[in-house]
Amino acid sequence: MDQGTSAFARSRPHIIARPRVTHQLSEATAGVLILTAPAGYGKTTVAREWLSQEGRMAIWCQITSASLDVAALSTAVALACRSAIPDAGAALIDRLRATRNALPEPEVLAETLARDLLEWPEVAWLVLDDYHTLLDSPPSERFVEDLFRRAKIRALILTRRRPSWLSARQLIHGEAHELGANVLAMTHGEACAVLDDEEGQRVSGLLALTQGWPAVIGLAALSGASVIDLEDLLPETLHTYFAEELYQCLDDDLKDALLDLSLAPTISNTVGFELFGPKGERLLLRCAESGFLTAFGPGVYELHPLLRQFLLTKVGHVDHDLEARVERIARLTQRHRRWDDASVLIEKFGADGIIDGFLEAAVDDLLRAGRSHLKSTWPKQNFSSEKQNREERKISR
Repeated sequence: MDQGTSAFARSRPHIIARPRVTHQLSEATAGVLILTAPAGYGKTTVAREWLSQEGRMAIWCQITSASLDVAALSTAVALACRSAIPDAGAALIDRLRATRNALPEPEVLAETLARDLLEWPEVAWLVLDDYHTLLDSPPSERFVEDLFRRAKIRALILTRRRPSWLSARQLIHGEAHELGANVLAMTHGEACAVLDDEEGQRVSGLLALTQGWPAVIGLAALSGASVIDLEDLLPETLHTYFAEELYQCLDDDLKDALLDLSLAPTISNTVGFELFGPKGERLLLRCAESGFLTAFGPGVYELHPLLRQFLLTKVGHVDHDLEARVERIARLTQRHRRWDDASVLIEKFGADGIIDGFLEAAVDDLLRAGRSHLKSTWPKQNFSSEKQNREERKISR
């Protein structure tokens, strides 16, 4: 692909408005709205677009592997709700602190928090992003289900799989409203808006190949790659193909920066400065201009899960010192006391040195927040028995 094509492709907007989908959300009358689709269908982007419209307030709660611990989840939801109701969750956190080793039942935690949310603002929506992570934790799902039943708050769930508690009765009676992949998939008109220099016949062909998958169509536009002779490729393979085309157009310094950023659970200007020094902020801007990062707010970026997965395969292929890269990110996360990010790192790359370091640094913070159970979600086989026993004795005191 020549430089002119590449530069033109990357100059296009990375976020495409989806008024057709946001209109359907606006028309729904249910108190719980659910966007259910695989990665790459633009659930988060649609949610941000809809919630940014006048008369709505987003209360964003990012679900991570740490949320598999119902104490961590309930604390995170409570703290998020404070942007709508100050001091929400104070009683819940006090209860968690008082019952360190005997975690209350999820229904009790939900009831405790619900009492603080009786005056929930009409304009506020609690967003649970990446909800599918909770499907591996029945207690966390019971907490969410019971909280919605007791508090009557308005909520928007973004998930790859349907919540286990969602029933046909709730959908039929309008208690919940779900939009699936068939709604989130791009129509011919939307694909034409993204691929605005493509012929109608080629757009139709790409739409058929991708099955309307927004992530693949977006990458096709950004990369400027030809879609000829791709008929035999599956949508997942097409995504990798277009990501590779986009990646190979980058300068070497951007490629290396993206490999580091693929390991960082949270990406911001602060992270950029600590990883890359004074040039960090500009590097992040260039990564966003390339299409690999998306800016959400001043100095805050997101790396799409599919692109993160693509880059992580690159780390394994081009870098024999993966552990050193991970430990570098781990030290940064520890320095800023971002223990949820720590949990993500440990789940994916749980080396002994990382876990031991986090336990040493995090235990007091976790105890103060009533989250002593968070460490139970970390891979126990990676703990040295001596340190594990020492920390458990400290928690039990």
